[in-house]
Amino acid sequence: MVGVESWVDYLSGLRQATMVCGDPTFFNPSFACLVAPLVGATVAKWLGLGLAAVLVLLAVRSGPTVTGCTLVAAAIMAPAIELHSHYLAMLYVLVVIALASVSVRARSAAAAPTPEPA
Repeated sequence: MVGVESWVDYLSGLRQATMVCGDPTFFNPSFACLVAPLVGATVAKWLGLGLAAVLVLLAVRSGPTVTGCTLVAAAIMAPAIELHSHYLAMLYVLVVIALASVSVRARSAAAAPTPEPA
């Protein structure tokens, strides 16, 4: 269980974090960096958290599907103010999930009984 103090630490870290947007030596395609020029850095960070919350609700509604897993991955990345290359590992996981889903569907279709001609 995570206590209240851990959430206070998380919010403190979020409030004090600074984005590396516009640095020519570091490509940062985070949601916060995309919207910061329009709304400011602080609002951009909170918008990322709001977007993550919406994505989590959509993922719960989608259930354990490829779409649901994709929404969870997006919800993990949305509030991140710096998207480092290790976030790309989630794309690999999504590809594996999608391939497994296709494989299950193909096996189910192959195992389905074919109707006999009358």
